Amino acid sequence: MRRMRFNPLYLILSFVLAIFLWFYVMGIQDPIISDTFYGVNVNLIGEDALYANNGFTVLNIESQTVNVRLSGKRSDILKVKPEDIYVEADLSKINSAGQNSVQCSVTPPDSSLTVENQSNVRILVNVDQLITKKIPVKLDYQTDIGEDAFVGTTAISPEFVTVTGSESELSGVAYAYVTTGDTPLTDSFYGDLPYTFVDASGNALSTQFATTVTDRIKVSVQILTKKTVPLAVHIVSGGGLTEENVTVDISPNQITIAGEKSAIDTINSLIIQDIDLTTISKSVSISEDIVLDEGIVNISNINAATVKITLKNASEKTMIIPASQISIINAPENFVVSLQETDIQLRIWGGNAAISVVKNENVVLVVDLNGMTDYGEYSVDLQISFKDLATTPRVVGTNKVTVLLSRSPTE
Repeated sequence: MRRMRFNPLYLILSFVLAIFLWFYVMGIQDPIISDTFYGVNVNLIGEDALYANNGFTVLNIESQTVNVRLSGKRSDILKVKPEDIYVEADLSKINSAGQNSVQCSVTPPDSSLTVENQSNVRILVNVDQLITKKIPVKLDYQTDIGEDAFVGTTAISPEFVTVTGSESELSGVAYAYVTTGDTPLTDSFYGDLPYTFVDASGNALSTQFATTVTDRIKVSVQILTKKTVPLAVHIVSGGGLTEENVTVDISPNQITIAGEKSAIDTINSLIIQDIDLTTISKSVSISEDIVLDEGIVNISNINAATVKITLKNASEKTMIIPASQISIINAPENFVVSLQETDIQLRIWGGNAAISVVKNENVVLVVDLNGMTDYGEYSVDLQISFKDLATTPRVVGTNKVTVLLSRSPTE
């Protein structure tokens, strides 16, 4: 038997012929084939209708992509990409809470293509009843304060959090928990803090599908410091009197107040009234309301005090001033002005130290004739003032002089 010899040329010709035949069959015959396209995106519709019809909200979707198997001419299948396939899931058809298998509709990019797995193109959608609930806010804080301090007003805003979410999530929520932290407060706290939804046992709950109106709570915790301070009045000198001429007794003479430490530390006494000595002519007792600045609290519940003012070392002094010391102003023209008095008896009152130094030269006497246009005799008020004195005495009573207006000799 004769052995055939290997010829490379025959091998090459056979390969070329095979390729030619393959292209001929595929190109001319174009057979029907099938192919599976993975990870095709699903378009969701009907979410608004899902809520309008049944009050449902979508909690989660297991996967929003599907696999689609198409069949058709090979030339058409080769042109298809996953993003060319339109897949739609109508969520409005869901009518029960929980996990639902939703049939998807598939639209190939070419009408000549056929969806082979249409009945199996599905997505799993978990839905639940959508509710709105007002959740109370609970504040938690710790303090580290001494005996002279206490917790004043605490406030949270808002006091309720409005949350919208699935019934299964929100049914176990007892309150919104907000805390100032693990570090005890030593002074007042003011701030905006986040909160956590918890159950009745204080366990934190996940509410990933819920929406809230606000995500922070305004919190204020007042730490107030107590302090006992004396009551006092402010003496305003005048009318011949100074602080040395009065004794002031206040009953009660002190109260206990509370406030922020920074404010309390600056208060060493409480001035409850200004006492103007120009209005004091004898010993008196006055009831004064105790008014505190904003932020300061009167924890003694004493709202008024009696201020007793007793005069001391005050007396009256009579001075004789010659009429020649009187100055006449605004005298009418062509009239002769003459005073009927030769001396003025002046009574002054005040502290002994103040009136003891008053001399005639310290007294200023003025008669104002403004408005007088006819001759005759007039009783005119004597204007009295003082000069070069540290403390001005008080004039007792009124003083008048008699003025005679007569025609001048030339007239």
